[in-house]
Amino acid sequence: MDISVLFANPSVRELAVALDLLLSKAQYEEEEQEKGEEDFSIRPRSSWFVETVGILLLAFQWLLPIFVAARLDFNVIALLLVPLIHLLQYPIFMKLFGGPLSRGRDTLYSWRYYHLWFLRRQWKLNSYWLGHLLGTRLYNSYLSLCGARITDGAHIYTTQIDAPWLLEVGDATYIGDEVVLSSLTYHDRIYDLHEVYIGSHCSIGARCVLHDGVRMHDGVLIEPSTNITGQLFGKDQETPSSSCTLSYTQSFFQLASIYAVIHMQILALKLSWYGAERLPMYLNLPVLWLTWAVFGTLIGLLLLRYVVGHVLEVFSESLNSWNYLRCFWLRRLVVNSFGPCFSAILDTNCWILSSALRWLGASLEHNNIEIVNSVNVLAAPSNLLFIEKDVTITSDVCFLPYDVTIEGQCVVNGPIRIGSRSFLGDSCIIRSGVNLPEDIFISSSARIDSNTFNLKKCK
Repeated sequence: MDISVLFANPSVRELAVALDLLLSKAQYEEEEQEKGEEDFSIRPRSSWFVETVGILLLAFQWLLPIFVAARLDFNVIALLLVPLIHLLQYPIFMKLFGGPLSRGRDTLYSWRYYHLWFLRRQWKLNSYWLGHLLGTRLYNSYLSLCGARITDGAHIYTTQIDAPWLLEVGDATYIGDEVVLSSLTYHDRIYDLHEVYIGSHCSIGARCVLHDGVRMHDGVLIEPSTNITGQLFGKDQETPSSSCTLSYTQSFFQLASIYAVIHMQILALKLSWYGAERLPMYLNLPVLWLTWAVFGTLIGLLLLRYVVGHVLEVFSESLNSWNYLRCFWLRRLVVNSFGPCFSAILDTNCWILSSALRWLGASLEHNNIEIVNSVNVLAAPSNLLFIEKDVTITSDVCFLPYDVTIEGQCVVNGPIRIGSRSFLGDSCIIRSGVNLPEDIFISSSARIDSNTFNLKKCK
């Protein structure tokens, strides 16, 4: 209370009247403030009916092309149309929902929210087919069909995109494996859609997370497994002028490779189908799945050895060079395509995986090597892997065989060596040129580069 009120009201009666007015005013302001505040006890609830109908629709539109292909005895043309139909369904449903959702806020579990909910799950269902298109002009064109603003010179190797229509990527930009390009932010009872803007001549390492309205300017280099939000400026240096756009001949090579790999998958599936079609139903599907996984694993390993081949320990090539396409892009295509087969056969049989890696050129000792995830190990050139005895490599460990500069150069800094009795935790990243000493424990989600450890071994 202000002391001037006491001086302005010398008597007790006048002071009581003045205080009563002040208390009434304060109480009124408090009531108005409570009315203006949101009632957090009332929260929006999900609709089980809408979500059930959405799940059934997702299952129907995804299984229908496969069912039709099966009714046609897995005809080659019908099987080739399956991925095409799956991929075209996303932009079709986006148009049916009234076009791309604009950025901004809205209430959770609203109709607008469920449009986004459906599209995100449909994108997730198509992630296997999208994995075949990574790093190609065709992938850039598909993202543009879904509303993104992407130049032909961008090299994008991730499918983890919330809203492709809110994505803009400049020329000669490299986006690495499993980078999260998130346009969606959840709050207490609302969600927010942001744009993701990435300038030209940027290099974003594997497993980075970009969220909350990222605006990345030209010439930015991001280390792997980095969390990025807000505005980010490059160093005060001249932006490279070189272009990393693939030529039409190289794009044709990529399309021919994708077609060949899918055709080999179809061949493995047809061989499995003919071998299991006369068996009873309770044996048909298990035998079909097992024979398909075995055939796919054999074909994939043969491609990695005799088509992809080895990589030089000292390697520096542009992203649009033929050597890069053969050594790294083609390897990624084979591993992504035959990844389910590798996981089914090799993940549960470490001795088979170890033998396969030695056959592919890796240096592995014979004593007690445990590898949980075969796909991530096969994604790195085998001749660059040196693994000693009693090593444990847990789930989702990422081996990065090369780095990419803002000039668009793919650089291999040397082989990856893992010392004996080492333990690699879940989701850690091992970069090119790393030399792990003996008896090292790597925690989960750690990033290890060639400067992390002193190369002198302790006694």
